[in-house]
Amino acid sequence: DHNQLQPVLKTATTSGGSPPEGASLFSFLRNRYDVERWLSQHYRSHPDIIGFAQKYVYDGKIEPTSFCPSDTGWTAPSHSSSKAVAVAAGTPVVFVDVDGEEAWRKRFSGTINKAEIEAVRKLVCEFMREDVVSEEELGVITPYRGQRSMIEDALPGYAGVEVSTVDGFQGRERDTIIFSTVNTETSGMRFAGNKNRFNVASTRPKRRFVMVGNRNAIKTN
Repeated sequence: DHNQLQPVLKTATTSGGSPPEGASLFSFLRNRYDVERWLSQHYRSHPDIIGFAQKYVYDGKIEPTSFCPSDTGWTAPSHSSSKAVAVAAGTPVVFVDVDGEEAWRKRFSGTINKAEIEAVRKLVCEFMREDVVSEEELGVITPYRGQRSMIEDALPGYAGVEVSTVDGFQGRERDTIIFSTVNTETSGMRFAGNKNRFNVASTRPKRRFVMVGNRNAIKTN
């Protein structure tokens, strides 16, 4: 699937040292021989979750099967509920708007977003308290290793909840995925919002995808 993160030919580099567009072995062979073979049936995610990738990534070439979760039992929370409770009771796809900014943390040599770390912590605690999902079926993913490490540090009581980078989680799945976007600046979003990387992130969950990010920054950048 050349729409997910791909093995790259590291002998092909740009002046900055990173592989250029089209350096993927998959893309090289596909472009050279102009042959495609598609697995057109999707077996993992609720139709509301896979719907975005189905329309915007795969141009309608994939269809969810009857094996996909199709629960419709979510209920709207009362207006007095906390935001974390609202997400826990929410629909299969939820965007959590967090007014945070990305920052560089020297300790991790990477990009972090403290406001998103706190939002993720509250969500995980609420999911566990309300028994929304088991620890083993909840995953937290993010584009950056620094953010991953800080989220892990913020969840000392939930060893069963796996926290990983998007790249490290490719090929795997969980019942529920929380995705910490991190980026608020244009240059960073080229990485986090890379079409293939976001496709991987948004197709890991089976029943619930919770995206945490700064709505205004994402729309602007």
